[in-house]
Formats: sequence, structure tokens, C-alpha cells
Amino acid sequence: MLSLKFLTTRKTPPLVEEGHITIHQRQVLYTLHRKKGRRRITLYIEPSGKLRLNAPLRTRMQTIDQFLLHSQDWLAGKLAEVQKNSAPHFPQTLNEGATVYYLGDAYQLTVTNDTTKQTCRIKDGWLEINLPQSAAVSDAELQEEIRLEIILWYKKQARNILKERTELWATQMGLKYRSIKITSPTRQWGSCSAQNDIRLNWRVMMAPLFVIDYLIVHELAHIRHKNHSVHFWNYVANYIPDYQTRQQTLKHMDAGFSI
Repeated sequence: MLSLKFLTTRKTPPLVEEGHITIHQRQVLYTLHRKKGRRRITLYIEPSGKLRLNAPLRTRMQTIDQFLLHSQDWLAGKLAEVQKNSAPHFPQTLNEGATVYYLGDAYQLTVTNDTTKQTCRIKDGWLEINLPQSAAVSDAELQEEIRLEIILWYKKQARNILKERTELWATQMGLKYRSIKITSPTRQWGSCSAQNDIRLNWRVMMAPLFVIDYLIVHELAHIRHKNHSVHFWNYVANYIPDYQTRQQTLKHMDAGFSI
């Protein structure tokens, strides 16, 4: 079942309008773009899972509603496909040119040995690992050395970005947590203790920022609601209206959770 609800209502249709649709009990945000000269309604799914709806300037809302209603099955399938294919993951082998994700963006791996200090950084669209020149090592040993260096780099970024985003959202939500820790659990993205200690998995640094924000809001919401009741999810929706879309992206990342 699909239901529709606009976030804004005006007598004269605006050129750009945001709204959300509910597809199979899942809320998805969309942006409606009206433009003079367009002849038909088109629909595009952005990599983030958000919908962009293009329509002629004088198209009636009834027509747009019907278009979305008739597209619900197609949308459900395509959204699932987009989320599955775009879910960030860690490569099984860390060879030159392997794809490594950071904040949802893909970077190709390159390994150099032009420095005496081991470093990891993003440079010109690449994730560059500098390893000091040393005696020849086996491919397995080199793979492990690269893996450990990337993990250290992820953790360093997590300590800065996750703490900063948590503080930002806590202020916006009017909540106070006791502490925040960056952790390495095997199968858990985050948690909030009974004493309001927030724990976040550094692996989420592979995800887009909008997914990271959902995780942080989810854990902070447990300061107010220590369960996953309807009240909890309504509270989360106050700050992340499309939380279900973001939640699905996080679930699809489970396939590449080992590192």
C-alpha cells in the first residue's frame, strides 16, 4: 500500500516542492520539480535513495498522485536494487586499484613506499597508503599490513567525525549523553547504555554521512526511549523523516562488515 503526503501546501504550485511517500510501510523522501516546457512526468532515483520527480508546470496534483500510485511496485524493486548495489563494503583483497569506501564515496587504493613513515591519506581521488621500504614480504603479509593501516586511518577519522556529529545532533535534539566511545564490535553498529553512554562502530565511516547521521540519531533517541516502541520510532522520525531508507542502507552494509 502506498500513501502520499506533501510537506508543504500552497495555492500556487511552487517550482520545487518536497514531500514523502510510503511504499510498503517504508517512508521515502522525494523532490518534485515543475518546469515550463516539460511534456511528461519522469521519475529518477538518486544514489542516496531519494526520489526526484520532474513534471510539467501545469500538471495537477491528482495526476502526479496517480503517477506515483501506479509506480509503487516498480519503485519498491528499484529502491531495493539501488540500496543493495550501492552499499559500501570493504574489499576482500587489497590490491592496487581496489575500491575502498569513505563517507559513501569510492576511492581506489594505491600503495607507495616513498616515505619512511607509514601513512594513509586521500589524495587526488585515491586512498594512498605509504609503507616504508623494507625487506621483501609475502603477499599475505603485505595485505595484512595494508589492512591494519587502513583500519587505523578509519578509527582516526571516526574519533573526529563521529564525536563531532554526535555533539551536533545531541544539541539539536536537546539531549545529553554521558560519554561517547568509538568501538569495534563484530555485528553491531552502535548502542546506548542505561547510563546514556553512546558507542559507535568505526566501520560506519564507510557509509554516506546521511546514514551516519541516522545511526547517531537512533542511538541518541535511546536516551529518551530505552526500547524500539512506536514512540521511539516516531521520535526518530521527527529528526530523520526518511529513517527507513537510511536504515535499509545500513542493513545492506552488513554483507561487507568483516574487516
